Amino acid sequence: METSRPKPLHVMIPNDLNDPLQITIGHRVIGMTIVDRSAVHRLTADWNVPGIYLLLDRPDPTGRWAAYVGKASPGGLRTRVLNHASTRDNAWYRALLVRRNDDKLHSGQAGWLEGELYNHLLASDQVYLHNRNRPQDDTISLEDQISLSEYVPPILHTLHLLGHRLIPAPPSTTTQEQRTVRWRIRARQTSSRTEAQVPTEASNQTRPKPRSRVGARSRSDICVYDLLEEGLVSSGTKLVSPSRMYPGFVTIADDGWLEDHAGRRCETLSGAAKALIESHSDDEEKGKGKRQWRNGWDFWLVPTPGGLAKIDTLRRELERRRAMRLEQRRDSRG
Repeated sequence: METSRPKPLHVMIPNDLNDPLQITIGHRVIGMTIVDRSAVHRLTADWNVPGIYLLLDRPDPTGRWAAYVGKASPGGLRTRVLNHASTRDNAWYRALLVRRNDDKLHSGQAGWLEGELYNHLLASDQVYLHNRNRPQDDTISLEDQISLSEYVPPILHTLHLLGHRLIPAPPSTTTQEQRTVRWRIRARQTSSRTEAQVPTEASNQTRPKPRSRVGARSRSDICVYDLLEEGLVSSGTKLVSPSRMYPGFVTIADDGWLEDHAGRRCETLSGAAKALIESHSDDEEKGKGKRQWRNGWDFWLVPTPGGLAKIDTLRRELERRRAMRLEQRRDSRG
């Protein structure tokens, strides 16, 4: 499968060591700068634009650190960070500012990106967050969410370069998961051999007819890995939540499993939807969310040439292709 190449980070080191470090990202419109608390006044006027920022505390000897995630919209980043520097609210020593180079982030975009970064930091055991409330803005479109989600990895890589590492629980492939993958491969091989056998008329007569249920949908043995093998999706594709109440996305891994922003893995689309809903819900709301989105194929949206669509449309396309191949085999046998 073809995977996206990492975007390079270009760091402009100033002649004066007290001046901010400017960081640009290859082929992206995002811009970042790093400035010490004592040198915030050195930020130029072009940084007084809407955006987001992180106030960073020094890591302790064990590598743990604290941060505050904020946004400047309306208003400007320079003014907002200057206000923080003039108070004694936190013990931050350095700030990371993020903006768009080609345009301004409006309030909804800045709020969504602020909340997304907050979620990434919250998922790490190494980070303590000074925010009193959890930032979140679900008013932007799904297309904006997909676009802004590409801003997050460069920001996290920049934090790593500064010595502020984020180490969530690594997604491990357990023995049980390995057995599941091998079982799927064997099941697909068996299914292919079965499809090649044309059922006889006698066998059709003796086979009992399934009882129909009003409103029931037939179950399918198709999984996300089958979509990968067919080329209907590729590794690294992001599936987006359609719900403003439960925003988020998961990424399709090489083995067909689904990974969220914190590196947690789910085998099924329904399991990934359930995990996302529970991460946004309190105990009283979880039951309602589970019942509402019990079918992951109807929940997740996938990018297509015609825009975002339910991933169930790709499953139906694969079912159609399989039926056509089976019909072609039957025709070839006369």
